[in-house]
Amino acid sequence: MPPKKQHGAEAGEDPNKLVRGAGGTYRSADDRFEVRKGGAGWSVIDMAATDELGQPLLRGPYPTLDAVREALPEARRAALKSLGDG
Repeated sequence: MPPKKQHGAEAGEDPNKLVRGAGGTYRSADDRFEVRKGGAGWSVIDMAATDELGQPLLRGPYPTLDAVREALPEARRAALKSLGDG
């Protein structure tokens, strides 16, 4: 029996790749970002960073999924910078 696939990006897989989930949401391959469609466009929820209220950091809105894909690498870098600045 083959081993069960674990959540998260496998070795060599792009962590920013979007995978479709339930209810029309998307998640990054490493499960860090969740992407949802709303009235104003697409929102990105960063599960590894929090806002000033301690809630998962919300980014966006972005007009298209392509715009989200382009923004994910920078969102990943920005969160690392803010953690290092502290």
